[in-house]
Amino acid sequence: QVKALKAFMFARMYRHPHVMNSMTRAKDVVADLFAAFNADPVKLPADWAKACGLPGEASTVSVVRDYIAGMTDNFALREYARVFHRDVAL
Repeated sequence: QVKALKAFMFARMYRHPHVMNSMTRAKDVVADLFAAFNADPVKLPADWAKACGLPGEASTVSVVRDYIAGMTDNFALREYARVFHRDVAL
């Protein structure tokens, strides 16, 4: 019964197309933010940007990674709208 329940949950909940679409959009938001901040660290808040090196340098990658890692979903969406001047929904 446990195996049947797990199969049901994966098919109908965890891997449901709606959930998978949201996950894909969320991954795209994170990837786009990472690329934008890494290419132009000035787009980061000033206190974060001053810790960066040149675009693409290891120090910049590390700062951008940490900045994004600390984001909530809602904050990431607000940052996406700020950086790209368009809203995105998950």
